[in-house]
Amino acid sequence: MKAWPLGFSNDCRDTEVMVYGHGHGYAQGSWRSDIATLLFAEGQVGSLFDPSNIGSLWQDSARSIRVTADGDRVGAMDDLSGNANHLLQATAGLRPTYKTDGTKHWIETTALNRWLQALGYTKSQIWDRMSGVQQVSWANSANIFYGGTGPQGTLQQIGTTPSIAIYNSGYMQVTGESLATDMRIYERYNGATSIVQVDEDSEITGSTGLTTDSVGLTLFASNGGTVSADAKCYGLIERVGGFTTAERAAAAAWIDQRIS
Repeated sequence: MKAWPLGFSNDCRDTEVMVYGHGHGYAQGSWRSDIATLLFAEGQVGSLFDPSNIGSLWQDSARSIRVTADGDRVGAMDDLSGNANHLLQATAGLRPTYKTDGTKHWIETTALNRWLQALGYTKSQIWDRMSGVQQVSWANSANIFYGGTGPQGTLQQIGTTPSIAIYNSGYMQVTGESLATDMRIYERYNGATSIVQVDEDSEITGSTGLTTDSVGLTLFASNGGTVSADAKCYGLIERVGGFTTAERAAAAAWIDQRIS
């Protein structure tokens, strides 16, 4: 059984409680609803995306038509941090797909160059990202995450199959991963003392180059919608200022619940 830090229970299944204006609610005090309060209660800059909260998914970028079923295309995914940094895609043919197997929920490309993008928030270093992803296939230089206006804060497939790397203006590479395997990835962007860790593997520390700000987020492609990765995303948290040790453990557990 996983350890649930900060006194939270691992009993956090969905209930009939109506949260977020939709019938896919979460119990008050549950792990799912507490993570935003824990990480963003003081107005911290960042974003939080949760495909398992189907009430946060929309078929159109105007956020007027709900996603309701496996296979629906996603034109918007709401930012649940309270910062309104919603991921959007106005072009119908470029929208990724909501998928579920009845237990897990995720957004996937299903075809290359389908992507979502959020603009309007700036991630100044130090900033952290915790995500649950799967590499479905691999192509050199394909982007899983990218900045909204440039490459700062990129998680990219790079080198040889199935290596990945984080990038700001220099690469920190991770080798030995597998395709078609769910991964929890932690990234810290902090110049010469940056960090990347996959699951419980040893941390890789080093430099991601210059400490240039990252503006916004692009999911599954570059900010221009090219060099797209064939990938799945189960959940994503970004926060400026970095996580404390306890917050990092909480964010990791939140992701683990979505990929387990």
